[in-house]
Amino acid sequence: MVELIPGDDGQLVEEVGSWATKKHEYLRRYIDISRGVRQGFIGPRNAGATYIDLFSGPGRAKIRNGAFIDGSCVAAWEMSRRGGSPFTEVIIADSDAERLDLAEQRLRKLGAPVKAHLGKAAVTAKIIAGGLNPYALHFAFIDPFNLAAFDFEVIKAFAGFQQNRYDCPCQQDGPSAQPWLQRQSSAECLRNFRTRLEERGESFAAAGRNPTRCIRPLARSGRRRRYRAFRGYEAHHRS
Repeated sequence: MVELIPGDDGQLVEEVGSWATKKHEYLRRYIDISRGVRQGFIGPRNAGATYIDLFSGPGRAKIRNGAFIDGSCVAAWEMSRRGGSPFTEVIIADSDAERLDLAEQRLRKLGAPVKAHLGKAAVTAKIIAGGLNPYALHFAFIDPFNLAAFDFEVIKAFAGFQQNRYDCPCQQDGPSAQPWLQRQSSAECLRNFRTRLEERGESFAAAGRNPTRCIRPLARSGRRRRYRAFRGYEAHHRS
């Protein structure tokens, strides 16, 4: 985990790669186009609309050699508010207490109805899922900073709210159907294959893949072969 650095708002921030800008653009776009659906769950007689971020970070970041940007949880809240369909509950979690506290502070300053949970995602996901209203609309943004931080138990925790529909965060089956958006970087897996997976096969297994089948033979192979094997195994796992 990278060290926090001074930010432009007087608080600490994370330094991130340039890809974070595009990632947050997709997040904002989804929240914007779903505002009409979300509006149907907002109001005194409705069950509500929840945003869930299991890897919240500090809520603000700095692009390396670039500008400061909002973190995912802040970007999501602000987009929902600007679109006229603000989330009725913003649930954030992180395994780092300092980052979680910073995110909570930033959200509260913006008027967000925030709840914070400290702990690893596999644990906080179960706690959060257990407290969700089954008749509300819930959007979970799952964006681990690397493969080792992701545990397939996270998906299992929220699976009951999706009515066995996992392929698209936009699909709806009625008031109890909740979308989720999970980002897992294949590039990150391949880039760190030799250094991370040979030593930490348990991380690969926790993410839903069999380390004994992949790690030892492929860690010594070429990059192209590793890529083909990874994509093939990933396709098999999803089928």
